[in-house]
Amino acid sequence: SIGGSKVPPPRSGAASVVVKGRLYMFGGYGGGTGRLDDFYSFSFDTCTWEEVQVLSKEKPGCRENNGVVIGDSSRVYLFGGYNGTAWLNDLWMFDIDTKSWTCIQESSDDENGGI
Repeated sequence: SIGGSKVPPPRSGAASVVVKGRLYMFGGYGGGTGRLDDFYSFSFDTCTWEEVQVLSKEKPGCRENNGVVIGDSSRVYLFGGYNGTAWLNDLWMFDIDTKSWTCIQESSDDENGGI
């Protein structure tokens, strides 16, 4: 526990990005627990962690070694990763304000993508 908050379980290969003074971290590999699809944020102001309460029904599946980038001040984009059986090339967008994931492009075997 840091600052009274629940610290995420140990992991490797998680995707992280900083937006508006918060670190957002998705997934990774948790050793004995396998690949993860959890989503945490860390406040640099208060030094506290919280699990992000996603309000959308859809969300990216378990994965590690995925890429993440800031789209603007309220959107984070997540690309690809490895789910334990295959490398993915799907693209997801998380809206920080609405706490919702949207699948922009599903994984495809097509090297040219699906957009």
